Amino acid sequence: MIAMAAYIFHWLITGCQDRARGEASSLSSQISDALVDSVNLGVAEAFQSQKAIEEEARGLHAQARQFHKQTSQWMASIRVFDDALKELGDFDNYVHTLEWDIQTVADALERIITQQNKQQQQQQQQQQQQLQQPQQPQQ
Repeated sequence: MIAMAAYIFHWLITGCQDRARGEASSLSSQISDALVDSVNLGVAEAFQSQKAIEEEARGLHAQARQFHKQTSQWMASIRVFDDALKELGDFDNYVHTLEWDIQTVADALERIITQQNKQQQQQQQQQQQQLQQPQQPQQ
């Protein structure tokens, strides 16, 4: 009977140990799954963040390209405007030079006319003086 009691005791202990092993195995499996899920959740969040960052970077890159294109167009417009201003400055200088040349010619013509008028007046005065002097008989 003792042998039988020992056998039953052994059987109970073995059964309990087997059951405890099964429960421990089940719990360790659940813990392992929970840890894997936790790690996977962090990886998924990092992956989503990376996707969002990459999308934002693509958007910023597109905006930078558009800004560069617009800036290049502005620079071209400014160059054209600057060239037009230079041409206006050259034309203004040309007009001033032309005005000075015309004024110089006009002044020269005025002096010539004034001298001619003086000469004509002197000639007329000489002719009048000659007419007013009595004519002396010729001998």
